[in-house]
Amino acid sequence: MDDRSGEARGMVVTAGAPRRRSALFAALVQWNRATIPWPVALRNALAVALPVILGVLSGQTDVGLAVAGGALNVVTSDAPGPHALRLRRMLLISLGTGLAALAGFSLGTQWLPFLPVLAVSAFLLAMLVALGPVAMQGGTAILIVLVVTAGTAGHGFDPWAASGLFFAGGLLATLFSVAAWPLRIYQPERDALASVYRMLSEIARAMPEDTEFMPLADSLGEAQQLLARSGAARIRGVEAFRILLGLAERIRLELLALSDLRGQVGDPALPAVMRQAAVVLRGLGMALRHGRAMEGGAALKGFEAALAALRDARHAAHDPLLRARLHLAEARAIGLAGALRAALRNSAEAGARGDRRAAERDALQPAALRPGAPLATLRANLSLSSAAFRHALRLTVCVVAAEALGRAIGLPQFYWIAMTVVIVLKPDFGGTVSFGLLRMFGTLAGLLVATAVVYLVADHPLAQALLIAPLYFGFRYLAPVHYGLAVSLLTAVVVLLLGLAGQPAGHTLLDRGTATVLGSLLALAAYLLWPTWERGRERPVIAAMLDAYAAYLAALLGTDAKAQAEARTIARAARVNAQASVERLRVEPADPGQPARAEAIFANANRILRAGMALESALHDHGPEVLARHAAAGSLGHAIAAALGELASALRDHRPPAISSDLPARHRALAELLDPAAQPEADQPVIMALLEATDRMIDAVSALADVIGAGAPSPDARPAMA
Repeated sequence: MDDRSGEARGMVVTAGAPRRRSALFAALVQWNRATIPWPVALRNALAVALPVILGVLSGQTDVGLAVAGGALNVVTSDAPGPHALRLRRMLLISLGTGLAALAGFSLGTQWLPFLPVLAVSAFLLAMLVALGPVAMQGGTAILIVLVVTAGTAGHGFDPWAASGLFFAGGLLATLFSVAAWPLRIYQPERDALASVYRMLSEIARAMPEDTEFMPLADSLGEAQQLLARSGAARIRGVEAFRILLGLAERIRLELLALSDLRGQVGDPALPAVMRQAAVVLRGLGMALRHGRAMEGGAALKGFEAALAALRDARHAAHDPLLRARLHLAEARAIGLAGALRAALRNSAEAGARGDRRAAERDALQPAALRPGAPLATLRANLSLSSAAFRHALRLTVCVVAAEALGRAIGLPQFYWIAMTVVIVLKPDFGGTVSFGLLRMFGTLAGLLVATAVVYLVADHPLAQALLIAPLYFGFRYLAPVHYGLAVSLLTAVVVLLLGLAGQPAGHTLLDRGTATVLGSLLALAAYLLWPTWERGRERPVIAAMLDAYAAYLAALLGTDAKAQAEARTIARAARVNAQASVERLRVEPADPGQPARAEAIFANANRILRAGMALESALHDHGPEVLARHAAAGSLGHAIAAALGELASALRDHRPPAISSDLPARHRALAELLDPAAQPEADQPVIMALLEATDRMIDAVSALADVIGAGAPSPDARPAMA
């Protein structure tokens, strides 16, 4: 059997408190990959800075600042995606910020009428977290505008005119975002697929272990959802992109199978095939990104030569087992060659050329990716058992308390306390703590630097306005990299804007620093007083992943290719959800053994998915009829799927699993019954893949039973739930 299970089982023992304590610290100091393209950061910076520059030059600084304020809160929703979807999203947020500004400027000076408006708005906008991170970000931007405009009401602003300027700023940011639409109509789709193929190239070159396949799974899911949102009206235009995405799934399966065979086949011909595939995939990624055709014949010449060398190695092998494995590797490489040729053909027609296709079909998406009705989703979350509902209540109470505290202590910019609460308070503990601490330290650092800069250019308003562009560019580009550093740059932008509005930098330093500390501490205290801990919640999420893996294995034993593809998609989505839950659990102050157990379950479960995908790759090339001819194979497969279902139930119920101990014996009996050497040569690849996959699955099931059983409470303590 695969001895790698020992490592996975050992995770429970080796992971301990030091790692537990360092997880939160790592979240504070780690530097992440830059995910905001520099052109996006540049156009966002221009949308914020240009109104201020033009306002200073024309003597209408207040107008420029109001327009910049609207743009400042809308550009954060300038996320990758289809241009039409981005246009609708940014227009909705622009309208929302305009209405929020109207309400804030109109009611901000009247505390009693404003209080219920603030409370209701905070609750409704916070509930948007149930619709995903993009919706949550838009709700946060609108709520910030409401708080800020209410705090600045009564300073001589006409509510209708000022809210109109905020709306105009949002429209300007939207215009900058979609200005290149006619010239780069399919660029978001191209970028998403180019990222997938570039990552496939890296995997082919490095032949990584299972844990390193996760970023590709994320990219595939994101690309599939992006293409699903491109709309039926443009189905012909994105048809080639959808084909390329399906081929990426196929290529991933083949690479996964070849990577698994790497340790079993010592011949150098197999790594050569992988390296040549990496060359072709890298070229495909570049061609997709730049919208040009790739010369397929020249690109595949090296791959075909490596494939021929692998075929020669099979003929030259004398050991029957090695020859069978080389035959399996050759079959996988042939399947990979076909997928690469199809990808090359479709890359030449992807994008606008696809609009010439005569056939127009509806985009059939897996059920797991069909967009749900937003109102139904929100209604389903109107319960105290919902993390989104608890977050909305927590945020509502905190924002109202922060607004009251700011007005009570008489801070000139009291609204900064509530604004900080809106930004810092997240649905999860790790996000709240890291955002709170990083915002405090980043704000204080930015205040010191910006105040010094403002004093140097205090008599030069145009210089202050010009500095906004590079500082905001740095904020947008660095926000995903390190939030604390990005906040220091954003703070500098705010200090410059307030300086242009006539507020002395020294007062800004003290007031904003005090408000940021108070708001961050209030948010942290609120979360600690009424937390939404991930511990205990991770079990049903990981159990759902195990159920999805069981359904995927059951689908593989059938003959419905569509059901197999949908089950694989659902399994991938469940895997992403489970990993996110484990990541949240890792930074919580709880039993150090909990995240270690969750990670061990996650790692062992993914060995099952990896083995299943290798089996699917063989079935795709040779058909499911081979398994249909051997009832014993289907019987063992269904037994493994049933064991996964029992593991999921045990994890969900927090009890030891009841797994049959005869699975290894049944596998040995199946291996004797289906001896690959005694099978027809055409059936050997599927039989070999089946025996390899089920062997690894059974080993992983055994490891999962150990980990889940070790984490279950004793019978006396079982009624207590974490």
